[in-house]
Amino acid sequence: MKRVPTTERGRRSLERILEASKKVFAEKGYHKAKIYDIAIGADVAYGLVYSYFEGKKDILAELVRIINHDLRKYLAIRTSGLRDRISVEREGFRAFFEWFRENKFAYRILREAEIADEEIYRWHYRKIAEGYAERLEKAMAKGEVRRMDPELLSYALMGVADFVGKRYILWGDSELDEEKLDELLDALAAMLTPGERASSR
Repeated sequence: MKRVPTTERGRRSLERILEASKKVFAEKGYHKAKIYDIAIGADVAYGLVYSYFEGKKDILAELVRIINHDLRKYLAIRTSGLRDRISVEREGFRAFFEWFRENKFAYRILREAEIADEEIYRWHYRKIAEGYAERLEKAMAKGEVRRMDPELLSYALMGVADFVGKRYILWGDSELDEEKLDELLDALAAMLTPGERASSR
């Protein structure tokens, strides 16, 4: 972003620009989207968009940063207070799917970022993986999770969440019901738990 608004009116205008950008990028794709479309959708002057952003790529990057922040905040809130890592993983996966069910546009924004701005796309996953790996490593030290490379494990778990979410949330031709979700969480718990341990459900 070029600048951050300092007035309430400016903040409202920026919010409208970002909301309109979500819809335009999700519906038209990055390459077909135009700043004009975003300005019309936000009901702001064409030039006002450029007062905040350099162009489409800058807007897309800001949307990815917002998605990253909002997702991590939601997961942190939902897993706060849970004592053991397996419980955190169970609740975290549930929260992940719930967040994306309410924010389907995020999948489309990330897909556009992969094509249009690989740097911000990689940043998104690295940012999540860094904190995830750190917490998994602490759980390994406590004996709550079987020992392995924490970065590798973080990306493996992120991959499961990402593709299961795409299959059952984004594509929309089948539902991730409680039975399927419980099967998945039991399998992950069995993989993560040192030695043999029964399901904690």
